[in-house]
Amino acid sequence: MQIQSGKIPEILHCAESVSYFEAGLPASWRRVPLRRPLRLRDGGTLIVFSRGLWNAGPGPEFRNAALSLNGRLLTGDVALLRCERDWYRSGRSSAPGYSHVILLAVRSPDPFPGKRKIPLYPLPPEEPLPEELPPQEALPPDSSVPEGARPGTRSRLGACAANFEKMSQEQIRFLFRSAGMERMHRRSERILHDMIHDGIPRAFLECLCESWGLRRNRKAFGALLDALWSNHSEEEVETSFEALLWGESGLLPFDSSVPLPGEAGVLVKQLWEAWWPLRKESGTPIPWHREGGRVWDTPERTLAGIALFLRRFGFHPFAGWLEALENAASDPSFCRNLMEDLILSDAFWDYHHSFRSPARKRAVVVAGPETARELAADVVVPSLRAYCLLTGNSRMAARMDPLFSALPGTPKTRRFVTALDRWFSEPEKIAPLLTDAPSRQGVLFIDSNFCLGRMGICSGCPFLSPELPQQIP
Repeated sequence: MQIQSGKIPEILHCAESVSYFEAGLPASWRRVPLRRPLRLRDGGTLIVFSRGLWNAGPGPEFRNAALSLNGRLLTGDVALLRCERDWYRSGRSSAPGYSHVILLAVRSPDPFPGKRKIPLYPLPPEEPLPEELPPQEALPPDSSVPEGARPGTRSRLGACAANFEKMSQEQIRFLFRSAGMERMHRRSERILHDMIHDGIPRAFLECLCESWGLRRNRKAFGALLDALWSNHSEEEVETSFEALLWGESGLLPFDSSVPLPGEAGVLVKQLWEAWWPLRKESGTPIPWHREGGRVWDTPERTLAGIALFLRRFGFHPFAGWLEALENAASDPSFCRNLMEDLILSDAFWDYHHSFRSPARKRAVVVAGPETARELAADVVVPSLRAYCLLTGNSRMAARMDPLFSALPGTPKTRRFVTALDRWFSEPEKIAPLLTDAPSRQGVLFIDSNFCLGRMGICSGCPFLSPELPQQIP
């Protein structure tokens, strides 16, 4: 069989491995000097105030950079490329995950004859910077070092690492547990506000979708909920939530010319029969994003999980949870039972990641133990605390902190690992100290508010002080 080369994507025409050439790009971006005028490819001026934070996941290599481009201060992402042509032939120029890129940093001079809207900076050659910078440029190192640095080397550490490493094990546990508890309280107060403003069912569903919707599809789930509550009454949503979720999402297959597999065909027909009498006028299609995730992390599987959760717990699960907590022998006992209830399985979605995908040989439950731990920490306990405050049940509201402490630790994500790499020279010795939900959530809270939230600019951060804050600012 002869393959027509014209049908092969251009990125596959490369004879060499792109990843091989891109491996050294983060280190080159790290060597770009701060607060010095630099020259762009088109002759403009670039000043880097913060190189941003290394992105260990899909998307641009550095997040939340702070730059001055021709005198205009911008914050956003920086994409590192072997050459300008890779921005187009890899599809990154139109990928949603790259919509906040404000600068392209390239290694090789390879001008592309297209209309590029994003400024382009040629990376310096791979040579060391001078050992000493002028006094006005002697800034504290920022936290944008790639996690690819060898473990144990100081080059990947942030400016606050020296202070973190002075702490005892008890101080480390206390700091991150306190931060995690603060994160839960703030989340609970936001849910309480939404319960007062929008009602309990809508606030609870929004909390569930925000937690489970994955970052790349949070806007899509927001659009889905807006369509749900604007087109249907609260009674309709509560009684027909499954058909409404699938129908308003636009994820139901409608092209009858392409037959579906047997199980999928039956399921889609049932959903269409339930959705058709309830549908309103067609709205704007919801843009679901599928790039940059695992094969099982699809919008369909996520939506199926939310429907399974509501099928099991409904929109008003709080009275049942409080009764179970009252009758439980202890907080850990309640947490164990809750973890079992939050594991959700479905005969179809355990084997499929979309309606048209072939069935897998091995089942992957829609919500396994890791998802159950995240739902307990991000949805159940914060919303339960908000409900207690709303109804004036101060006694049970006071029990939420011990209950949160009894939850098992949420999964160690890349963000968790990268944050510890930034703060500790031997993070593998710190991770075993942080095994419960508050301490794991505390790492993410500090990373979000004092690293990502400050765009990687360390100056002025309270964690640079010789005396680390006794409470979370």
